[in-house]
Amino acid sequence: MAKILLIDDINDNLIALKALISELFPEITTYSACSGPEGIELAKIHDPDIILLDFLMPGIDGFSTCKIIKADNLLKDIPVVFVTEPNETRENKIKALESGAEGFLTKPVEETELTVQINAMLKISASNKEKLKEKDELLRKITENMTDVLWTTDLGLHITYVSPSIKKLLGFTPDEYIKRSVYKRFSHSEIVKVTSLLKEELDNEKLPGINKDRNRIVEFREYNSNGELVEISVNLKFLRDENGNVNGIIGLSRDITEKQKIQKELNESQRQLSTLMGNLPGIAYRCAYDKDWTMEYISQGCIDLTGYRPEDFIQNKKLSFNDIILPEYKNYLYNKWTEILHEREIFREEFQIKTKDGKLKWVWEQGCGIYNEKGEVVALEGFITDITERKTAEQEYAHSEMRFKTLFEDLPTATYMFDKDGQIHLWNKACENLHGWTKEQAVGKTIFELMVLPENAERAKKNIASVFNGKSGSNLEFEDVGADGKKRFVLLNEYPLRDASGEVAFGLCAQIDITDRKTTEKKLLASEKRFRTMFEELPAASFTFDREARIQLWNKACENLYGWTSEQAIGKTMFELMVQEKNAEITRKNIEKIFNNQSLYNLEFEDTSTDGSKRYVIAHEYPVSDSKGDVKFGLCSQIDITDRKKAEEKLIEAANNWTKTF
Repeated sequence: MAKILLIDDINDNLIALKALISELFPEITTYSACSGPEGIELAKIHDPDIILLDFLMPGIDGFSTCKIIKADNLLKDIPVVFVTEPNETRENKIKALESGAEGFLTKPVEETELTVQINAMLKISASNKEKLKEKDELLRKITENMTDVLWTTDLGLHITYVSPSIKKLLGFTPDEYIKRSVYKRFSHSEIVKVTSLLKEELDNEKLPGINKDRNRIVEFREYNSNGELVEISVNLKFLRDENGNVNGIIGLSRDITEKQKIQKELNESQRQLSTLMGNLPGIAYRCAYDKDWTMEYISQGCIDLTGYRPEDFIQNKKLSFNDIILPEYKNYLYNKWTEILHEREIFREEFQIKTKDGKLKWVWEQGCGIYNEKGEVVALEGFITDITERKTAEQEYAHSEMRFKTLFEDLPTATYMFDKDGQIHLWNKACENLHGWTKEQAVGKTIFELMVLPENAERAKKNIASVFNGKSGSNLEFEDVGADGKKRFVLLNEYPLRDASGEVAFGLCAQIDITDRKTTEKKLLASEKRFRTMFEELPAASFTFDREARIQLWNKACENLYGWTSEQAIGKTMFELMVQEKNAEITRKNIEKIFNNQSLYNLEFEDTSTDGSKRYVIAHEYPVSDSKGDVKFGLCSQIDITDRKKAEEKLIEAANNWTKTF
């Protein structure tokens, strides 16, 4: 029996139109609504064959109502006929068609026009329903014959639909399966997994820009009708209402039990092979003959050799083996393999790889091609082992000088190398910046020509003689002159460099500019009145202390060096904050000297900061007296030389290795 829905805000119009339809089509059932929203709700309940809709209504007008109907998947195929006024404008009629209407009736509605429109719309409605029926039938046939299982649930995980293929998968009929609760379908651990996944995806819905059409593939274990657990792969996606809100889940399930069984057997086979190959001192492999050397198998030895796990290389999962070969060897190795395979010979070669932690290793490879009955290469098999130690020994002599010079140039401290006459042999970039002489200008000149003041020449000669007698000089202060003629104070360390016979071949001097510090210290000591103002601005870490080593002042540079704020440090003793136990006694003696009006220069200490890390500092300590000459407190000025100490240690080691080649 056909059904027609009438929507008009004027009740008299509804009564008149309903009476006319009943007279002309007594077999048709009619429903009435006085507004657009009411009409839409009635349409969802009664599924009418035709909707007769008025143009002008308060609130949601006919145009908007028609658009809503045509946007709804459940209602969009229902023909809509607008009932218009006699003088309705052409623009409104176009607007009605654009909103999705199929036809028009003009008030007052004539019997003939109404009869023709209803008959035409009933044909359209019947055609739409037939198409929908065909589509449903096709979907039914697909779901009945598919091996995978299509299902839907609400957000409470209650099954609302399941395809007949559930019988093949789990042994239940659709009706039986729909009645099964989630607690009967899954074990406790799987329920936790399922609910956690649902919560995660619902939380993702709140993320800005989230893909509303996303899907997710997961694996579950579900009970079948015999109470056995079946391994299932599920492709999940959210169902949504007309407003895009999540109201359920649709999924496609597939039995992967046999696949999992085969995979387990394969894993066991590979485990046995890996155990056998894992005891080899290197890598046994089988790979494709391509430029990636795509691995089909690689033994556990690759962990020790490369730092990567075997599965990282298999089928180039995370990277290819070619990725760890240094670029300069890649084309060469491929070309050599090509030649070897053409001649069916054994491949042997040495090359370098880069391990996961960034280390370079030398390796030796031996391998051969595997051919099919047609003589085509199907794979390469071979063995790779670490020869880094041997190659390092071979290259050590050649690399020692290069490493030393590279380290020397990159050293942040102004550093030069000199002979027993004070002649410069090496001069780094930091020296250029400090003294103004370029490397080309400095090398070949003596330190006396470049920077030593006449009044300091004799002292400099004695220091050179001391170095070539095998003694190091630490924290020596000099006043030098630069290329610009300006004088500057430097703090320097000098070291002897020995050749292979143990003889001193060169001296090494590392300098830092302390001109600003010296100038500031002089200004600071010159005037107690300006002391506190300048104290905080000191670039050097500075603090004052009393006879008990208790901190009185603590500047910003101290905070940066040790990590203790001024509020934390003041009132504490040096022993509580930074002095290591091994240095406690000498620190007490130095404090005693300070309060006996002695100044102490270039004291080198290893201290501890607030985070527990250790650092090297050079300290100058001074007595600060009142107008009567009585020492009121001590002042300590420090420079962090941790990086310099570490760099100098590396440099000395590299330099000694290099000079041993002479």
